[in-house]
Amino acid sequence: MKAPPDVESTIRWLMDQGASITQQRGGEGESFGNVLVEFAIGDAVVAITRDRSQWMLDVQVEPHRRFDFDVIHVAMTGDERQWTTATSTTLPTQLPDGVSWTEGLPAALQWLRATSNADEQLTQLQRRRAKLIFG
Repeated sequence: MKAPPDVESTIRWLMDQGASITQQRGGEGESFGNVLVEFAIGDAVVAITRDRSQWMLDVQVEPHRRFDFDVIHVAMTGDERQWTTATSTTLPTQLPDGVSWTEGLPAALQWLRATSNADEQLTQLQRRRAKLIFG
């Protein structure tokens, strides 16, 4: 399964910014085709994962912990609709659904670097997401 155009564009952006691949596994040789590619970019680690045909992005900027991009996106925008509204009976190809990584990742890195209490905010949002999705 080929990566969606926005995922490919995000990988190109990372490489253009001087990111290096620190970990890579999966792909066509993997039994289910799952993929993990991890990039180091300055003080940040960005992990792109495909699991069961869904593409996900995790971001960590030192000294913060690693968080799902959808949680960071909600912290930056306040838009929780993806957690409360089912838009389709099929799983979206890329998470968060309808959000461009190419546009959002640079802003997320900047937000994490500028937000001293990011861990607290994002941990609270993780709990809120779990409550909204799972009850």
